[in-house]
Amino acid sequence: MDKEKWTPRVTTWQEPTNKRLRGRQKEKWIDEIKRKAATELPKPIRVTRIGKYIPGKNRRVKVCYDAPYPAKCLLRNKDKLPEHIKIFSDQTPTQQKYLKSLKEELEEPIRKGEALTETWIHSEAQALELQLDNYLHYYNYRTNSKGGGVSAFIHKDLKSSLSESKYLGGNNYLWIQLERYALHIGIVYNPGNTNFKDFLEDYDTLLQQRNRDIVLEDFNIDLLI
Repeated sequence: MDKEKWTPRVTTWQEPTNKRLRGRQKEKWIDEIKRKAATELPKPIRVTRIGKYIPGKNRRVKVCYDAPYPAKCLLRNKDKLPEHIKIFSDQTPTQQKYLKSLKEELEEPIRKGEALTETWIHSEAQALELQLDNYLHYYNYRTNSKGGGVSAFIHKDLKSSLSESKYLGGNNYLWIQLERYALHIGIVYNPGNTNFKDFLEDYDTLLQQRNRDIVLEDFNIDLLI
């Protein structure tokens, strides 16, 4: 399947158990799902049932779009659908194999590293004292008060290097590059009492500078407010 073809599937939409009616029945089902999950979505380029028709048995419906956005929109809003309707992103065997290998690849730097927030490191001398055998210690600490700070201990086998270390607006940002994986590991600490708008702008700017990241975050943000 083309990587640009996003294909959500409706997995448990009940088909009629009697003789099938002619016409655009499956398209009507998709229209109803679109109304419940999202609005102003374009018409799918193809809608097909999967599997042989058996009276009383559910069949999946595969929905294909010519762009990623409609599929992403449906997937983001799938919680708005009734419980008996399930939507998920289709994956070809090649995509499944790639995602499995990527997961296994990314597990190695996680196994060979440790990230800490609120380290309370307050000087270079103290940071240099905190070392582990066969690990490199990367860190960022507050320069104007006690508390806070972030650290990362990365095994030397991973061949890492410091990409960026910033204490900005009362928040700690630490980025480490793993050359073997073309990957950046980010450790970000927001104490919860800094300017939220400025934090989001700074964080977004730092993210946009990198293509492939794993970010470990401690934001102390009340999402219910």
